[in-house]
Amino acid sequence: MPQGKLCNKKPITTEDELHELLADKSGKRYYEEMQSLDVDASEIEALFRKSFKSRLKSWLEICTHCALCAESCFFYLANHKDPKQVPSYKIQSTLGELVRRKGRVDNTFMRMTMDTAWSKCTCCNRCALYCPFGIDMGVMFSYLRGICFSQGFVPWELKIGSGMHRIYRAQMDITTEDWVDTCQWMVEENEEEWPGLEIPVDKENADIIYTVNARDPSTTRKIWPMQPFCFMWPEKTGRFPVWDGKKQVWPCSPGTGKEAGCRLKPFTKV
Repeated sequence: MPQGKLCNKKPITTEDELHELLADKSGKRYYEEMQSLDVDASEIEALFRKSFKSRLKSWLEICTHCALCAESCFFYLANHKDPKQVPSYKIQSTLGELVRRKGRVDNTFMRMTMDTAWSKCTCCNRCALYCPFGIDMGVMFSYLRGICFSQGFVPWELKIGSGMHRIYRAQMDITTEDWVDTCQWMVEENEEEWPGLEIPVDKENADIIYTVNARDPSTTRKIWPMQPFCFMWPEKTGRFPVWDGKKQVWPCSPGTGKEAGCRLKPFTKV
């Protein structure tokens, strides 16, 4: 099957296409179609000629398979030090093999590559710190994901997420009313344990502005009730910005890197 109705190379660009994909619970039909998806070798080879430049080529060629990157990978450690979880093996057996075959691979190989690219690497870049040559597997896997996406081999959830970004400019279609309602609901859920709890939305003259991850109001309401407790600090007032899910794009927690989502570091107006 060259292209499936749900699983194909075409990006999601309309709400109708998005809702049709969302209606496919757990991606059952999507993954069934993927098993018959054709691989366009000439298209992959053309993509390599256009974008596979000296840095990526050098990284693939100079890797000595020393396995110093192994201990840096938590997939390797969590899977009883399985040699197939060593970062160098994972990239050489996927991107390296694609390059050597000039894209002439079959459907089974592409599905394995998709699983490796998204399920066995988080692109955390820790392996680059361990590599004596500074080979950055995170960059290489990011490139590999782009190749997979161009051929239609992308996880169902990410096909949906990318479509939401194209349509809504965010990964969740949350209205202002839904956001305000969620804030009120969280207050009611926790008022017994935290008397006087308030989640102020667009409060004027606040000392602190605090935002949440853009997906939280829709998918993780039960795990973020601790966040508004920061507004119970004495002598400080805070506010949550009003929500527009069609414009909100990954505000995340105040802070970056290890701070994001892990600890509160609010921005205070000066």
